[in-house]
Amino acid sequence: MRWIIGNGHNIKFWTFNWICDFPLIHLVDDTSRASIDLDESVSDYLVNGVWNIEKLSHYLESSIHNDVLFRDSGFSPASVVHASASFCAAYRTHNPRSVTTSNSLSEVIKWHPPPENFVKLNFDGSVSSSNLAAAGFVIRNHFGDPIVAGSRSIGSSTIPLAEGTALKDGLLAAKRFNLDHILVDGDSSLIINCVNLKCEAPWMLKSLLQDIASIANSFASISFSHVLREANFLAVAVTSMGSGSSPRVWLQCLPILALRALYWDKFSFGCLRGFSL
Repeated sequence: MRWIIGNGHNIKFWTFNWICDFPLIHLVDDTSRASIDLDESVSDYLVNGVWNIEKLSHYLESSIHNDVLFRDSGFSPASVVHASASFCAAYRTHNPRSVTTSNSLSEVIKWHPPPENFVKLNFDGSVSSSNLAAAGFVIRNHFGDPIVAGSRSIGSSTIPLAEGTALKDGLLAAKRFNLDHILVDGDSSLIINCVNLKCEAPWMLKSLLQDIASIANSFASISFSHVLREANFLAVAVTSMGSGSSPRVWLQCLPILALRALYWDKFSFGCLRGFSL
């Protein structure tokens, strides 16, 4: 279903599923809900076609209205709805509703936030057809909000080296921000198995993996887990920003092209194996 917002007069801001697959009232804490007029429309939160951030801030935390309404991306309200609808539609296309069994439910793949007081690092490496490699990472808190992300080109390389470089970059960033309790997820089974000492490191990775082990030993708590690519979409998106570019770092924000993956994870969507954003 596609919502046609128009001037917003006929769309209930809080109770219609106009931007997500759930009403926005679900994002408001119980204390604030009592003071909300549930009959207010989308137009009641716009001033000259721009979100009334001051009014929104009475009910939504800044991280929520930044994420859900794309305040920092420069998108118009109409484009926000289109973007949200597009990834919801993509999910439904690849995951049609049907009678499910316990076996089919177990096939749903999704990113899981870390426990409170922990952060999660996702990393990825890629190599283009011209053998130019990029490394990228993103670190998020237990709300799914980005703390720091980075990507860079590392020249001619291989995928294992790019993946390992991304992991090292992410761990160094975590240390820089004093994030001492960390869960690490990556879709490279080779890198994860090597750091978990489950396999012998190839000679070309030994020096890099020694660096990674040295950094890892300095954390108060750290674990490394292999995940499927469908649970690593955001790291993949961030890494794509690094191809052929100088190092880039984002603090408590992400590039526009990575937002779709961020919201996919943040709103707890899942997908079947083989799905891509």
